[in-house]
Amino acid sequence: MIYSNIKKMCDKNNISIHTLEKQIGLGNGSIKRWEKHTPNVLSVNLVAKYFKVPIEKLIGEPVPENFSPYMTEILKDLDNFNPEEIEKVKEIIKQLRLLKK
Repeated sequence: MIYSNIKKMCDKNNISIHTLEKQIGLGNGSIKRWEKHTPNVLSVNLVAKYFKVPIEKLIGEPVPENFSPYMTEILKDLDNFNPEEIEKVKEIIKQLRLLKK
């Protein structure tokens, strides 16, 4: 599903998968492999940022209705973060979990 969604977005924006991969720094054929293998979330985030869409649009999964407004806001913010920033957020969350124990 994710590959076909990305292919549709590429077609809509008159860009080839190969060109997209080059522009976002992925190896040749990386996105095509997503037809059969689960991609890395950071790589999917690069594609989402390129097209300026939430990751959910690429993976075809809506944000669950039971998410709080805070969670929805956080997810939208994460779409604007680069991979290094996402790793920092993950580390902060890990530290907060340790403080709650």
